[in-house]
Amino acid sequence: MTDSRRRLGLLVPSADVVAEPDFQRFLPDGIVIYTSRAFQRGPQTVSNETLRGIVEATDEAAESLSHARPEIICFACTAASFMHGPGWDRKLAERISRAAGGIPALTTSGALIAAMTALDLRKVFMVTPYPEARNEVERNYFAASGIDIVGHTRFDCRMGWEIPAIAPEQIVERAMEHRDAIGAAGGLFLTCTNLRSMEVAEDLERALDVPVVTSNSAALWAALSGLGVDASKVRAGRLFGSAPAADIPRVA
Repeated sequence: MTDSRRRLGLLVPSADVVAEPDFQRFLPDGIVIYTSRAFQRGPQTVSNETLRGIVEATDEAAESLSHARPEIICFACTAASFMHGPGWDRKLAERISRAAGGIPALTTSGALIAAMTALDLRKVFMVTPYPEARNEVERNYFAASGIDIVGHTRFDCRMGWEIPAIAPEQIVERAMEHRDAIGAAGGLFLTCTNLRSMEVAEDLERALDVPVVTSNSAALWAALSGLGVDASKVRAGRLFGSAPAADIPRVA
């Protein structure tokens, strides 16, 4: 008997507890996920040291994941995929693909650029769990691709475990405090794969009447694009009604 299910590989930092549940919750029928974790050593701070450790661990994690023979690999970590600025997301995707024996790979930051482009978002307001130094790097990364983060509000988490502890209701409340700025920007961006924002993306779109993009919604949408799978039935925001990403690696 032949297994006709599509195989999606998910590579996450070892402390991420949100990306997998988000993907599983919104995954269309006929697709299975296989996950590998990039081991994070030492204190789980939101810092360059932690991000460098995650990147160094991706080689072994990607090789391990390749044994499950996924058709495409999605690296689910926003900050580690923009940490070195423009072009770094592509270099990281290429590194992961090499370690996985040539399986196509994409990163969350690259997926976010593709998602905002698909929605014609050139200005967005950002809700971020990161400290301000990380937010500045992120703003510069998106600006280099023609996307202006015109304003933001931060939860200022210093430890990684603090991020998933932010309740979805808190995210909604924080966003609604800035509804005028979000409306003026024309879009809302909720950053970090470990932030529980994808589950409230549709609620926020209805309340704010603007497109809402989260790290995990962009990553899942891009991965489905790479697989050539119809994402229009995914109920996690307007993004999933957009055309497939043109610049995402595709399964041959």
